[in-house]
Amino acid sequence: MTQEKTKTKPADIFVDIQAHIESGRFIRDTSLNVQDIRDFVFKDADLRDCKDILDLGCSYGFFIKGLAGRLHPDAQINGVDLWQGCEEHYITACRKSFYTGYFCLSDKVFCNRYPDESFDLVLCSYALYFFPEAIPEIARVLRPNGLFITVTHTVPHMQELIDIIKKLLEKHTGVPVHSLPLEKLFDSFSSANGFQLLSPWFREIREKKYMNSLQINCDSLPGLINYLCFKKPLFFPDDCKLDTRFIKSVVADYLRELLVRQEFLTISKNDTVYICQYPLPAK
Repeated sequence: MTQEKTKTKPADIFVDIQAHIESGRFIRDTSLNVQDIRDFVFKDADLRDCKDILDLGCSYGFFIKGLAGRLHPDAQINGVDLWQGCEEHYITACRKSFYTGYFCLSDKVFCNRYPDESFDLVLCSYALYFFPEAIPEIARVLRPNGLFITVTHTVPHMQELIDIIKKLLEKHTGVPVHSLPLEKLFDSFSSANGFQLLSPWFREIREKKYMNSLQINCDSLPGLINYLCFKKPLFFPDDCKLDTRFIKSVVADYLRELLVRQEFLTISKNDTVYICQYPLPAK
């Protein structure tokens, strides 16, 4: 195993748009909960009057596809992301949902470029743990009757997989692994602290739990290995010098032997949705 040439930060993994799309497809294909997460997120929200939308950490527009037919017919959706490669995919997702879409490339997802009370709806799906300090700005740019909808992970999350990775890393390196970068993200924003972080900025918050597990068997194992290779910066400690060959050999062999013994591996994959209303002024 060799050292990676450059150090990759967790958010940097999403520069590979195609791998991100395939990762999402793998999650959907192996999920035991057959309800689309987008239907679950939006089904109880009345978005018919929402015309001005902000989508923070928008990526390739996965959640936009769930908004088709739910917004005002003249809705305009503004997506913000770190990676230029997202733009074409995002605009296409907006167009296929029959809305006008705009894309903003920014190395900061904070909303200070927008005036107060600019948006009827602000979205942030699986990204707020990268920038929880933006919550006050999100409240500021939201209109008094607007909605902020954010989706994050329920903890413990993928604990079965996390435990396996920790065990194999410790066995291979001889160094105890106390916390993976993924677990540190949970400390930034997850079900463990989401309500507490949001409550100073919104008068009303609804919390919904999306219960799900991934079921992995021998046929879906290659997809899991590809998923781990894509998300390696989330599953390997920052100072780890092992590259993806460790995943394709040591981790893959361990999981293959495990699946021979027990037929399938179940991995918890629950999410939490926060629907926030009535933004509060800065104190």
